[in-house]
Amino acid sequence: PPGTGKTTTAAQILRQWLWDSSGEGCKALAAAPSRAAARRVADALPEEERFFLQWRAEDGLWAEHRRRFCWSRLAVATCAGAGHDLFDEGLFRWVLLDEATQATEPEALIPLARCGKSVHHVVLVGDPQQLPPTVLSMAAQRLGLATSLFERLVAEVGPKEVLLLDMQFRMLPALAAFPAAFFYQGLLATGRSEEEPEPLRHHETVNFTGVRGYERSVGTSYDNAAE
Repeated sequence: PPGTGKTTTAAQILRQWLWDSSGEGCKALAAAPSRAAARRVADALPEEERFFLQWRAEDGLWAEHRRRFCWSRLAVATCAGAGHDLFDEGLFRWVLLDEATQATEPEALIPLARCGKSVHHVVLVGDPQQLPPTVLSMAAQRLGLATSLFERLVAEVGPKEVLLLDMQFRMLPALAAFPAAFFYQGLLATGRSEEEPEPLRHHETVNFTGVRGYERSVGTSYDNAAE
């Protein structure tokens, strides 16, 4: 769920893997479907502990990237970036896919294909109640491409293999009550204890009001005057 620290938890899992295998020369791979998501994972890890693939053909730094990757025991990349030839040199014992519910299944299989034969763990981190994979083709949606690997595996193995992060720290209680009840079956608790701001202080609930209006393009964004 939102605000429960999924990326922070993912970073701690990665670091624990490396601590548990200190001196064994093993590698771990963290991947995410978008560059922004991969960057969040990389930023949650000390720079000296990870290699973040941001290579472009024109940057002329192939030798430097190769040196850094060979030195590092933890690599971070987008799902597509995990298919880079650079990673052919490493067999990963651990693979973690963040924002896994936003990746199509073929996309998710790219980093998973980098597992070595001695793979220890594969962890998928995501929330099927948030953004799904972006699939514009209606035909592809009907054929199941919009169902992420995360969702398919959960449906097959059941909840016993799923760990729910059930304490959120982002929203105040009045705001968190709606998603907790309607999307998470009341299992999502709120860890925020500070007093609510004045507009919410005397209300037990938050009302969602529909507004009739029209969006108009303004520069690179949109505006809705009625809202």
